[in-house]
Order: sequence, then structure tokens, then C-alpha cells
Amino acid sequence: MAKFKCDGSAMQSALQDVEQIQEILESAYAIGEDVLGNIQGKNGWTGEAQKTMEAFLDLLLQYHSALGEGGNSPVAQAVEALEELQNNLGKFYDSWPEWEELKSI
Repeated sequence: MAKFKCDGSAMQSALQDVEQIQEILESAYAIGEDVLGNIQGKNGWTGEAQKTMEAFLDLLLQYHSALGEGGNSPVAQAVEALEELQNNLGKFYDSWPEWEELKSI
């Protein structure tokens, strides 16, 4: 039988870190979209350099979006799972008969 130990405060800290990562990813994505708009607008970019950079940045933004945006992204799933853990930690102890017995001592 495997032992399981969960430190609620450490998981809360992990949740805050992942939420911060999500905010940073969203901010970086917005900046990337602005840069892509400048490249597509040919502001200082022309010819093959413009086409190459546009294609590269478009692929990078697609990857970035898949990583951090939307409910199905790994970061969003991590946030959801950690929030669910935090919401259920108290319920775990409340419905555990041995914990109730220990509290009454």
C-alpha cells in the first residue's frame, strides 16, 4: 500500500505559482501578438526575413497558446486541479471518522 501525504500550505503555494505562470504566459502571448502584427504590417520587415519571422512567430504563438490559454491547456488544468484540491482538503478531514475521534480527545 502506498502512503499519501499532502501538505495543504505547500499546495496553496504551488497554486499561487501556477496562477502567476498563467498570468505571465497571457502577458507574453499578448506581446507576441503585437510583434506579429508589426511584422505582418511590414513595419521594418520586408521580403524573406518578413515571411520567415512571421511564420516562426505564428508557430511560436500557436505553441504558447496551447500551453497556457484555454481550459484544456496544461497550465489551466494545473490551476483547476490545485483549486479543487484546496477546496476539498477540509472536506477530507471533516468526513474522516478517525480525525473526528482525534479532535474529540
